Amino acid sequence: MTEIKICGLTTKTAIDTAIQSGASYLGFVFAESPRKITPENVRALTQDLPEKVKKVGVFVSPTKEFVEEIVKIAQLDFVQIHGEKNFSSWMFRLFEQKV
Repeated sequence: MTEIKICGLTTKTAIDTAIQSGASYLGFVFAESPRKITPENVRALTQDLPEKVKKVGVFVSPTKEFVEEIVKIAQLDFVQIHGEKNFSSWMFRLFEQKV
C-alpha cells in the first residue's frame, strides 16, 4: 500500500484537498519558512480529520522543549526533523511519554 504525505499545508482548503487526493499524512512546517504555521492553527484546522489521516510536524534543528510544546498543542502524531544533530536519543522518549 502506498502512503502519501503532503507537506506545507496552511489552510483548510489545502488540507481537505490533500485528504480527498488520498494523503495519509499531513505535514505542517514549524521551521522558518513561507509555509510556517502555528501549532494553534494546526489544532484548529485539523479538529475533524479522519482517524486514518495522521499529522506530521516538520522541524529544523529544534530543541527538545520546542518539539514537546508543539506536539502537545498541535496534537501531532509524528515529527520529521532535519538538521545536523542526532535527535534520536530524546525523540523515542518523547512519544513513549505520550506528550
